[in-house]
Amino acid sequence: MVSRLDGGYFGRVTVQESTADAVGLTRLAPATPVQRICWQVPARLARSGLPMNSLEFLGVRDHFGNLRIMPKDAGELINYSIPIGVEILREAKSLRGDEIFSLRAHVLAYRWLRARGAKLRRSFSSPADLRLQRPDLVTADHRDVLPTDLGLDNRGRGRKWNIVELMKHGREAAAEAGIERPNNAQIIAHGLVVAALRNPLDSAPESSRSLVRMALFAAPEGNATDDVREEIRSRFCEAIEEHANDTREKFDPWYSGAHSNLPKSLANRKTERFGKLSIDEVKRVLQDLGWESHQTIANCVHATMRWVENSLADALSPGARGWFEDVYLCQPQYGDLSLVMLMDRAVLLKPIVLRLWESPNDPALLGAFCRLLHFYESMVDTRRAADRESKKAQLGDRMTTFNEKPCDRNEKPVAAADRLRAISAVVKCARKIAKTKGISCANCGRELDFQPANLVLEDANLIECYGTCACTSRKQVIEIPWEEAIAAVEPASHHGDALAAHTKARTHRPR
Repeated sequence: MVSRLDGGYFGRVTVQESTADAVGLTRLAPATPVQRICWQVPARLARSGLPMNSLEFLGVRDHFGNLRIMPKDAGELINYSIPIGVEILREAKSLRGDEIFSLRAHVLAYRWLRARGAKLRRSFSSPADLRLQRPDLVTADHRDVLPTDLGLDNRGRGRKWNIVELMKHGREAAAEAGIERPNNAQIIAHGLVVAALRNPLDSAPESSRSLVRMALFAAPEGNATDDVREEIRSRFCEAIEEHANDTREKFDPWYSGAHSNLPKSLANRKTERFGKLSIDEVKRVLQDLGWESHQTIANCVHATMRWVENSLADALSPGARGWFEDVYLCQPQYGDLSLVMLMDRAVLLKPIVLRLWESPNDPALLGAFCRLLHFYESMVDTRRAADRESKKAQLGDRMTTFNEKPCDRNEKPVAAADRLRAISAVVKCARKIAKTKGISCANCGRELDFQPANLVLEDANLIECYGTCACTSRKQVIEIPWEEAIAAVEPASHHGDALAAHTKARTHRPR
């Protein structure tokens, strides 16, 4: 049986009765009634050039009789919602030409970042990813990246799980979820969810956005000044405008095809203010722009699904409408995204997202979602710190002196291990100064990760350390007086005199 609901201004809905077996819902009994729901855009929007593709859903009633409307394909739903949402926003807000261009540029930035999602996400897909690769750089108690509170309950009772225990709990949880042969990534994800459910966390919505970003796309290290960021954004918009009249067959290969190299082409563009830019800077700014564009896409999905909801108004009870809004509309606890946008993203989030799909207002599940994000944040920070120390060690292994020509022929070269310890001591000194002065990330309030810009500056009086945080591209500078740096270095290295002699031998130039 097929019925039609005329949503008038908001579009047209077609409903066809079916069964779980016919639509492939294996979790339900084969004879369970299921509705096939198709929504089409209003004729006036279709005349503006929108494709006539229908948004397809499956409707199943819960044990209270409320209709739950699930997307037939979450990725397809988002792809179709983008152009529809753009037209809805254009009509509702009477956008000017430049505002429409900016909106569409955000859509393209989102698609660029989405295509590179797997490469930009910190992966924990095997037990090896949970172990630190350089045990000589860490203490015996910290040989893995697992959070210190993993496995504890909400009162801090219990003991920390090790990798074996995490995999054991994850394997059991994956089996309960109906996964017959889970891979290591699924086992780790389910194990982290079990731990998060034991210790839910109430987190402020303001902090969820940076945490959700980290889970979906780990922001790269490095930074760019505000001027450079504005320059790269300008180059990106100019490049898009130059290809505005391209056909789709010509535009897609240039923008996101297998041989596309958008970052390099933007870096090589020269303007009156800037010459060639660093490709790493361009990639960082494009990723930041892509993440900012997630909010634009969320607004497009929000606008589209609001029209779908209005078209189904007669078929939705108050309980069904509340569930619909919790799943499809922007929510602060999901970083101002909608839950449907998290459905097909990071493997780590999938087990908890599927549970939230069933009960989006369950406080325990929302607390577990927040705890899972904090687990991931802790693991990423630990892994990054270990990778950074490992890179320093590798660099130190290749270096035997601070300078190719020692300032004193009788002076012994500074050993690589001593150089590494000296850098570590200077970084610790920067952290101490930052803590004393109350300097932290201006965005999320966490402690900053420091690295020296130059171990010895040209004026020989100050050492600069740059402090960065994963949640933002802003860079903060700590200046360490040379005497404090020497005092910090000397306990870690016996070459303080050599360092001082090396500094005095350099030519002094004003800052």
